[in-house]
Amino acid sequence: RGPMESDPRDAPETKPTLMDSIKKPFENNRMLEEGRTALRDTFSKTQEKGVAIMNQMGINSEDLAKLDRVPLICGIAGLFINIVLIASRYSVSWVTGVALYEGQPFPVYGSLTDVMFGAAGQFTKGIKGCPSSEYCALDILAGDCSATSATYELSGLPKTTPEVVWCQLRDAGGSALGLLWTGFVPGLISTVLTLIYAAKEIPKVGKIFDQIEGKGVTQFVQKVVLAVSWAALWVFMFVAMTVYASSVPDSLGVGAVKFEASFGLLRLCFLLVSGFGALLTASLFDLWRADMVVEAYTEFQETPLLSAKKLLYFLLLGQAVLYLLLAIDRVYWEMLLVFIAFHYLDADKRN
Repeated sequence: RGPMESDPRDAPETKPTLMDSIKKPFENNRMLEEGRTALRDTFSKTQEKGVAIMNQMGINSEDLAKLDRVPLICGIAGLFINIVLIASRYSVSWVTGVALYEGQPFPVYGSLTDVMFGAAGQFTKGIKGCPSSEYCALDILAGDCSATSATYELSGLPKTTPEVVWCQLRDAGGSALGLLWTGFVPGLISTVLTLIYAAKEIPKVGKIFDQIEGKGVTQFVQKVVLAVSWAALWVFMFVAMTVYASSVPDSLGVGAVKFEASFGLLRLCFLLVSGFGALLTASLFDLWRADMVVEAYTEFQETPLLSAKKLLYFLLLGQAVLYLLLAIDRVYWEMLLVFIAFHYLDADKRN
């Protein structure tokens, strides 16, 4: 630096003035208001496009009020369940364990078709036969499904995880993947049919149902088809979960194999299918008294917002949701206590 040049670090530090402190909250408020305005504009444009699409289809707001709520809720839940299942199938978070390679232990994260060595797949490329990427196909590791491997002289334990272990993991994943894709067919059918059934009171959709009934397919048969499609999805998910859990190897070399988040999502989706499928079936065939549900909901609405009872309602609801999300880890049967508490709260029982 020349003699006439100054170092910026030598400049005195500028301290915020009183006016700066006063202006800052107003600037933050202005930015917040701009964000709110942009959000409102986006929502308004999205709503206008939605209304335009419905108008093109000949559906108005009065038609939307005719939607059957229970099938509508179940149809939306079915759509969510199918999206989650598809998204989780190829994630390397189905199982985790520690595998051996030439005497060294490596953490392994497995999907239904591939595995990853290391938390970021940094060790995968060093495994013989695996490509220079984060993932290695189980077909490559399984090889000829040989049960023999190089062993230590003293203990006789394998230095490298035998091919037969990878073979078991591959077969378990292949079976589960095939069952899940097969179950996707009734899953998609159940979702679409449920949403269509929810709109049966809309004139344009009602004409379709009239044509179907004219061909001899009665309302009872339509309800049976809906219930059977949900039951088929439930069966395929149950079998896929059971087959996979019973077929994976107990160990990849060191310690036990543990199920991870994607298997937990399958378990959560299975619980959701069980609940919404039962709700839809009960609604279709009048297996429950809807007036009791209406009475409970009316009691909830009429409870003052700023009251201990309303707070207890929200606390129990939040606890039920959290217990449901915990099903990703494991099923907590304590969740049943929440529903018992709901019953006692609604019935005003104190003991």
